[in-house]
Amino acid sequence: MVSPMQKKQTVAHVVSHGLCSVRRACRYLGVHRSTYRYRAKPLAPKQIQLHQRIVALSWQHPRYVYRRIRALLAQEGWSVSRKQVQRVRRKEGLKVRPKPQRMPRQGVSGFTHPGTRAQPGVDLGFHF
Repeated sequence: MVSPMQKKQTVAHVVSHGLCSVRRACRYLGVHRSTYRYRAKPLAPKQIQLHQRIVALSWQHPRYVYRRIRALLAQEGWSVSRKQVQRVRRKEGLKVRPKPQRMPRQGVSGFTHPGTRAQPGVDLGFHF
């Protein structure tokens, strides 16, 4: 799947090399000309701060999911939807890290529980 941004870059590349006009390049590549001309609005400073805060909280708490990050933001006074938190984390490539696996024991520990015999015929009872 090719994103609209990649299609726009392809149209610009074809047009800059003089291979065809914008109209034909858009038609051949399946891009609407309005999509080609669209310019995204710059983010508001408050949105940039929110974005940075979501990233910072995700790095501070790598095991927190989007719900927990959103709850922390709500405690700080931010009004943010879960979708926005999910979108920022997906864009930044932030995923919940899995729990570290415990290493299985290697070899014999040498410890035996009281009441069990280490070797046949040996009594490990307590003699007072």
